[in-house]
Amino acid sequence: MAAAGVRVSAGLSVRGASTSRSAHELVESEVREQVRRRGLDPAADPASMRSLVEAVLGDYEQRALVDDLPVLGDRFAAARQVFDAVAGFGPLPAYLDDPVVEEI
Repeated sequence: MAAAGVRVSAGLSVRGASTSRSAHELVESEVREQVRRRGLDPAADPASMRSLVEAVLGDYEQRALVDDLPVLGDRFAAARQVFDAVAGFGPLPAYLDDPVVEEI
């Protein structure tokens, strides 16, 4: 289900792509496509980006119920990974947030 005020298109066709791409990659690809279509600036509007990521994740989970798509796994982790990849510093936030890591 899409977040309030966020409308997600039917999404990219992922038939056949599920064998070679992970669920996170498919969701990230759809989020990037939606960002391009809407002309969003992920750095300038992180709240809209989080809503978009949640909406795309919801859409993916609904499609996964009836289509042969890879399992998403932990939704919270997926949302963070996709948001970080599209609007953040990729894999770096995990290290930046870790108090044990002193240098990157």
